[in-house]
Amino acid sequence: MPRRTIELAAPPRRPSWFWWLLANSLAACFAVLSWYGCLWLFQHPEEPTNYRILKKLGRAPTIQPHTALDAPAGNASDPRALYQRFFSLTSTELKAFNHQLLRNYLSNLSQPALVTYAEGDFRVLRTRPLGPADLFHPGFAVRAQALVKPDDNSESAPWPLFVDYLFPSDNPHASRWFSTGDLLDIRKIPNCATVIHVTRLDEGDDSVLCLTLVPVATGEYEVGKGHKFSIETPANFNPAATLPPLGPEKNILPPKP
Repeated sequence: MPRRTIELAAPPRRPSWFWWLLANSLAACFAVLSWYGCLWLFQHPEEPTNYRILKKLGRAPTIQPHTALDAPAGNASDPRALYQRFFSLTSTELKAFNHQLLRNYLSNLSQPALVTYAEGDFRVLRTRPLGPADLFHPGFAVRAQALVKPDDNSESAPWPLFVDYLFPSDNPHASRWFSTGDLLDIRKIPNCATVIHVTRLDEGDDSVLCLTLVPVATGEYEVGKGHKFSIETPANFNPAATLPPLGPEKNILPPKP
């Protein structure tokens, strides 16, 4: 009995327009992803990876020098107001807020609503020079605690608010002029020290906060009598740096009354 040969039909070939449509769809997806990626890259320079890419492309943001007269508008707040503004933020809110603050600083404070200038009297606790692992260098950081008068007839008392004041300066000896116990008088004029990061040093109802400050206005800064150094525009920026640069405060004084 003769064997029957069963011939299988070849699968139908896809029409040419299918491949044309597939290629165009892939190209459109790539264009959208590229556009979104570029938008994210330039709108979020505070992200360490984005900043590195922008720096390699020669498009990293540059901090512009200011004087006290042309510094961006912003609110000037004393230690009480600073504490009241930031202490209620949750950890999640703080993380998002700090990204906004650093992004705004890198964009030369283009959003005045995010600009807060610190004012008040602070007692110096310690200092250290800034290096390559810090937010910028050269310069130095000064850790100080706020002093507040409970009322007009009382003496100033420690407040649960610390600052890490970052001074961008190429003077290697300037940090030695800030001694433990010295009074650090911070005012909007002439240096315009703005808040770029908020840290909660402990958890609870009586949180202790540490604010990282950077002067917006460049120029001469006087320490005590006879000591002066120049505040420069920050260089060698490193958005991956840990803030605050002086770490947690070991000797936290009693919380505010």
